[in-house]
Order: sequence, then structure tokens, then C-alpha cells
Amino acid sequence: MKRFQNATLEYNAEKKELVFRDAKTNGIFFAIEFFESMQMKRVFSLYPLSVEIKNNMLELKFSVQSQNQDQNVLTMLIELSQLSTDKKTVIDVSNENFDDIVFS
Repeated sequence: MKRFQNATLEYNAEKKELVFRDAKTNGIFFAIEFFESMQMKRVFSLYPLSVEIKNNMLELKFSVQSQNQDQNVLTMLIELSQLSTDKKTVIDVSNENFDDIVFS
């Protein structure tokens, strides 16, 4: 989970593109391109990811695994109405309970 600490979520209104980047390397974890109607056009991801749009909410589910092999799902919800102008958000994940969780 350390990868998520201070990662950035960036929305480009002109391109209708949402990008989640690694804070240290600026590498892309995932990117979603939308049509004008905010329906998904294309999804790119380096990790297992489930993407759904439900009731104006973008729901992202990542498969994560602890070092003792427990499988978990990390869910992120984003309100599509918030994606109307260029926006960059820092994702600040606490270090408390996630030290040993990694992407699987």
C-alpha cells in the first residue's frame, strides 16, 4: 500500500481522461478515457482492476494481497459530477493498517 501514499489522481477535462499516478516515479497505475457523456471509452491498468459506473459514481476495485497471502479488495469511489474541470488530487493513504499490503 505504500505505493498509494501521496499518489495523485488527475483529471484532464479537455481529454476527458482520469489518471492515477505513482508519486515517486510519476508512472501510471491506471487511466480511464471517457466519452462526452462520461461513459467509459478506454481503460488502461497495470494491476487487476474492476471499473463500474453506478448512479453517477465511478467505482474502482483493486485486488490487493497481504504478505501472508490474504486477498482483499481496495475500493475507491469517485463522483463523476466532480470531474467537470481539470483537477489534481493527492491520495493520502494512512500507513497504519496497510504496511504489508501489495498489489497482486
